[in-house]
Amino acid sequence: KELIRTSVQMLNLSHDMEGGTEVGTLLLLPSYNGIGLGKLLAKSRYLLIRSYKSLFSEPIFAELRGKTGTNDISPFWEAVGRKFMNNMNFSKADYLSAVTDKQFINDLFPKHAIYEALLSDDARECIGKANAKGQGALKMLVDEGFKDEGYVDIFDAGITVTARMNDLHTITHTRSMTVAITEEVTQKGYSLLISTESLSDFRVVQTDLFDIVNDTIQISQTLCDRLLIHDGESVSVYSLSEYILTSIS
Repeated sequence: KELIRTSVQMLNLSHDMEGGTEVGTLLLLPSYNGIGLGKLLAKSRYLLIRSYKSLFSEPIFAELRGKTGTNDISPFWEAVGRKFMNNMNFSKADYLSAVTDKQFINDLFPKHAIYEALLSDDARECIGKANAKGQGALKMLVDEGFKDEGYVDIFDAGITVTARMNDLHTITHTRSMTVAITEEVTQKGYSLLISTESLSDFRVVQTDLFDIVNDTIQISQTLCDRLLIHDGESVSVYSLSEYILTSIS
């Protein structure tokens, strides 16, 4: 369930995300932060979607945790959610939203619009904003092609961004290529993501050891072993360098 923000600054209950595909939060151990693995994981999801579009429904959307105040409490939840949901605390509501069919939201949340002007300043400040810890994730989503279309989370009013499959940079700039195994590959000054096109054994690697000839990508046997693929198989190829995109697309 989402809320959609209107031009007259009212919040209305919306079901537009039902049936869509949610891009969830990525979690890395602290020791793996800052070395590009978050981007690798994020892009890997879009490579999977590209290969199996029929398994995913539009819109594609991502919810980001909203702003919090003292003691990590959401001012928006305190001003809206708690009042309508039988004084339930945020953690319990968030948990129930994840493990139930969300019927309790329809039962308890108001059916009529909520005027933003009637909320406290702290609550209004939360609407459509991401928590400080989510700013990096939001930038990554926007760079990928997600857009702010006025949707916010029903509990903490955090921003919800949406996209169609063909809006996503990774999907539109990926090319299917045929593998040719060789041990005479050139190390490049940029990297590619190479993913398999098998759902049961889906894997992604990042490498700067490759050569491209027309529709063929030449990689080593070691890389093929990591991908569990053989010579002549088809793979998806995405460049992490803007420069190379024009020459392989």
